[in-house]
Amino acid sequence: MYNQALLSNDGQIPNIHGLFGIAQYLDKDSMANKQFTIGRPVKVAGVALHDGQNSVVEILPAGLGHGVQFLVNGQSISAQFDNVVQSPLCTMLKNANNMAVSTVEHLLSALYGLNIDNVLIRTDNGELPILDGSALDWVKYISAAGFVEQQGPRQYLQINKMVRVDNGDSFVEIHPYNGFKMDYTIEYKNPHIGRQQLVLEVTPQSFQTELMRARTFCLLAEVEYMRANNKAKGGDLSNAIVYDDNGVMNPEGLRYPDECVRHKMLDAVGDLALAGYMILGHYIGFKSGHALNNNLLRAIFANRSNYELVTWP
Repeated sequence: MYNQALLSNDGQIPNIHGLFGIAQYLDKDSMANKQFTIGRPVKVAGVALHDGQNSVVEILPAGLGHGVQFLVNGQSISAQFDNVVQSPLCTMLKNANNMAVSTVEHLLSALYGLNIDNVLIRTDNGELPILDGSALDWVKYISAAGFVEQQGPRQYLQINKMVRVDNGDSFVEIHPYNGFKMDYTIEYKNPHIGRQQLVLEVTPQSFQTELMRARTFCLLAEVEYMRANNKAKGGDLSNAIVYDDNGVMNPEGLRYPDECVRHKMLDAVGDLALAGYMILGHYIGFKSGHALNNNLLRAIFANRSNYELVTWP
């Protein structure tokens, strides 16, 4: 259930499009040159996708330069690319003491999509709730908390030259670009998914209209495999799109005709948020996933000539 503190007088989640007191900062032509945090704490509860346990998360305002950090059972884990441990089903972060938190990509995507720089995310569960399988509910909660401009400059990760990472016929690459653009292609043997491509200029507005509602998806055979391996214990048709041989099993159908590629882009936004900076670059992904996205960040930061840190003019 939604946190009662976030409901309007009629018991409904407020309209997120009416919540942006910082709307003047949230468009492509006036990208924010200041950092932002949220206006008040937010508590979110729901089932975790893989362990099936109830997970409670508090998102707290944080000071200038704090970045995004998790506090798990009292231990800090920075949301940074070099804290990622390879996990094929989600993005997992782990600190030097082996304290881990997983399934962080949808929340990180929402924070990035809303231009939030500084928060502390506190949880006693090692996996975040899956909610509806998209970033929609995270955006609602964060937006309802409001936005606070902080008196310090935001730095952007400006890509200076093309960087590419391959794995078989899958690849990701990023090119110099004055903004943040994504070009993503997926290709599945299942004919109901098939090949899907989307090119999108990612801004707070386009994130909300084009990406945030896209849900995680899988094949029925994959669900059976995950369940056999003690995974996806909290998954059902309320938090994932499932395909069988006949098509989409969810009775309500799809939210977008190409919802699958949109969700892959949503995931990639969350993975790239682990750069620790908002990105000025053109990302291209072909049949990629969490591991390749993380390897791309590692390749970028491996050579100082690949990038520079800049403030938006």
